[in-house]
Amino acid sequence: MVIGLMTVITLGIIEFGYVFFALNMVTNGARDGARAAAALQNRGACGGISDSSSIPPLVRAQLNGIVTVDGGSCCGAGVCVDQCVATSGGAQTCTAPPTASPCPTYTGTDIPTVKVTVAGHIPLLFGLLGPTSFNFCRTMSFRDEGR
Repeated sequence: MVIGLMTVITLGIIEFGYVFFALNMVTNGARDGARAAAALQNRGACGGISDSSSIPPLVRAQLNGIVTVDGGSCCGAGVCVDQCVATSGGAQTCTAPPTASPCPTYTGTDIPTVKVTVAGHIPLLFGLLGPTSFNFCRTMSFRDEGR
């Protein structure tokens, strides 16, 4: 009986460690994607990112084989790239930046950011508690350096 209990506890520790490792990798992938998106050079007239299609493959390549990036309730495409600007109240609103002149100027606390969201699920190794996967959604933001 003690051997069975110790086996279940050991498998639970391994499962927890794997999920913790995978979530750390997802966070790192989202951060690296946000950093790359913030430094993209293909910009529109007012500094808006004109083509962010290079970011999702970058993030997916980092997470290949560790997790399944298939979207979810927070990001339908699996990897979403948004540009965010501060409103008058200080909150971030993620909308496309203006493309026509005059272009806004940003100073102080209203500097735009780039937000990358990664969503999907982590397949569990043993599934001791019933579910076969653990869903995740991680978002990272970087100051938009392209403006």
